[in-house]
Amino acid sequence: MPRPSRATLLTLASRYRLRVRSAREIAAKSAQIELAYARVEELSRTDDLTALPNRRAILERLALEHTRSQRTGKPLAVALADVDDFKRFNDTLGHDCGDAVLRAVASTLRRTVRAIDEVGRLGGEEFLLVLPDTDLDGARLAAERARASVEATAIDWREHRIRVTITVGVCVSEDETPESTLRKADQAMYRGKHNGKNRVETASRAQSTRTA
Repeated sequence: MPRPSRATLLTLASRYRLRVRSAREIAAKSAQIELAYARVEELSRTDDLTALPNRRAILERLALEHTRSQRTGKPLAVALADVDDFKRFNDTLGHDCGDAVLRAVASTLRRTVRAIDEVGRLGGEEFLLVLPDTDLDGARLAAERARASVEATAIDWREHRIRVTITVGVCVSEDETPESTLRKADQAMYRGKHNGKNRVETASRAQSTRTA
């Protein structure tokens, strides 16, 4: 077989380099597309106002932790927090003020939980705390810490200094669905509203805490 000429070898080398460069460009474009897709997916699971996980994301986390709790036998608790008298902020100071209140509450709640916990915005002025590996006593402590932290937070809005409180319903998941656990926490939260607001109420028994 005749030996390839120098010109032929140079041509083949050039084609090889072009193919390698094309493959690298394709890989780079693919990586960019994957990053863009991941960003879109992240945005679809994030609440625009508070930057917390949105309703879809926090409910998926609740379902995931419920499955894990059922498998491992470790406790799982949820705490449903609702901003007290939220309507008056919108009615008296405007919706921009209401948005500022929600952002401040979201930031405060996020700071009060552990790394393994998750805080998300269910919608409106409601926030859900998913508390893995947490029994009733631990859940009550976490909810009370969240309640007290929000109460201690001062929100400066233009010439106003606003104080906000939350009412929290707590429930420990038992042999039930995530939906029923959330429903019980919701019922406990509304019982807390009825009993005076700015308190923690448990779903398992009519017991609440409130700081004087």
